[in-house]
Amino acid sequence: MKMTIRKLTSKDLPKRVELMADPAIYTQMPVPHPVSLEETKTWFNNLNDHDDSRVDFTIIEERVIGFCGLGNINYKSKNANFYIFLDPQHTGRGYGSKSMKWLLNYGFSIYSLNKIYCYTIASNLKANNFYENIGLKKEGCLKEHLFHLGSFVDRNCYGLLRSEWKGFEWSECLSF
Repeated sequence: MKMTIRKLTSKDLPKRVELMADPAIYTQMPVPHPVSLEETKTWFNNLNDHDDSRVDFTIIEERVIGFCGLGNINYKSKNANFYIFLDPQHTGRGYGSKSMKWLLNYGFSIYSLNKIYCYTIASNLKANNFYENIGLKKEGCLKEHLFHLGSFVDRNCYGLLRSEWKGFEWSECLSF
């Protein structure tokens, strides 16, 4: 499994839109649906112009297989939320675990964050189990917190503190 992670580029946007249109992704994550390539290009251009509150990456294994990143980077409080999504054809092969470990290490090491967190749709048991297996702790459940696909859904909050993170050597990391 030769996998690399690099910063998101404009050439990655068609694949990003394709994956966000996959029901296996948009039903489990509160991503815009439907999303167009034009909207995504506008979003990307706005990020590159003046947004230092996030960093987005592309996960590659011969070709683009997913995306991850840190958002809402708060430099004063030293925290950020994260996201990850993979092409459903590539789940269950270790790509997500390796990418998440890399992303957590990146956030704690490069941004000197104290906490990295995420929100899941509470009924997304696969994601909840995945984050717990990586080492994140469930911090709570926000009842009917999000209107998603026609109904209010609960959201779980998962977090990891720098003091809880057992990082790994950068030599074990993926290319950047």
